Amino acid sequence: MTCQFNNEGTLLAVGLSDGAIKLYSMDNGNFLQTLRDSSSILSSLPVTALRFTLSSQSRCLLLATYASGIVRSWYVWGGECLWGVRDVGETGGGEGGGGQRQTLSLSVSASGEKAATGGSDSAIHLYDLSTHQRLMTCKASSTRTVMDGHCFRVFAVTFHPEMERELISGGWDNTIQFWDTRQQHSVRMLSGPHVCGDTLQIDPAVNHILSGSWRRDNALEIWDYVSGQKVTEVPHDYQGESKVSPSI
Repeated sequence: MTCQFNNEGTLLAVGLSDGAIKLYSMDNGNFLQTLRDSSSILSSLPVTALRFTLSSQSRCLLLATYASGIVRSWYVWGGECLWGVRDVGETGGGEGGGGQRQTLSLSVSASGEKAATGGSDSAIHLYDLSTHQRLMTCKASSTRTVMDGHCFRVFAVTFHPEMERELISGGWDNTIQFWDTRQQHSVRMLSGPHVCGDTLQIDPAVNHILSGSWRRDNALEIWDYVSGQKVTEVPHDYQGESKVSPSI
């Protein structure tokens, strides 16, 4: 369902459809252990996103989101779940409202202090990782004159690597939304990418966005972060047409 390398490239975490997380060593390819507790065994719902991070004591942690709406923090070497919160949606709203929210995407800020989750209710939730408390919910306003947020599921969310308060998100509504964590609604958007998986990345060296879309042609595109203009499309590989299959 989803996979993630740690920053050093020495570990690979793989999230499965039954709620289990498998850890592998990249030095020799060996399986290390499974991260799973009684709650994830009982629900047996998919792992939807994974992010490695460090605790204040520099312990290697793995954040995981689940289709059940749970966010968990795992101590990688101890194999224990340190904490978990239910990523509850707001009452009313779009799909996933009324408290029933599938958590589909995850990002951790460059400082490691905050996390953002995207879900089936079209909202972005911001968390303080030291207190495990939700700081705010970023979402579209009720106005119909401007699109200042998502209107469908959010499958990707990414903090800017060098700007702590800025993040982007994408989903089924064919937009990439730009957020400032000091504001509830998005500050701008660009149209085009149909994001159905963890397919948004920011290159801070040139301030470009790489987006992956669920479509046959022009699936990979590069955008300028500041202007929102398309820089280029990533062509098919030399062996012929290629397909992009995002993890969903």
